[in-house]
Amino acid sequence: MGGDHHAPYKGLDVKLPYGGFHPPPVNRVHKNAALFIGTTMWFWVFWRLKHDWRHLFTSHRPYEITHEGEDEHH
Repeated sequence: MGGDHHAPYKGLDVKLPYGGFHPPPVNRVHKNAALFIGTTMWFWVFWRLKHDWRHLFTSHRPYEITHEGEDEHH
């Protein structure tokens, strides 16, 4: 039962951040593509929020059509 309690992390220095892992450098094209896609996503989220906030935060539902006072003929 005894032994090294860091056995699964053999070869990594657990005192360093991320166990000594150093990620490879990222290509500038990938960085810019990620920035563009992330910016577009947040723009779309806030655009939809601007137009749909009433439907999200209130009980207003435009697709629920009620015909109050009319007789139903089914």
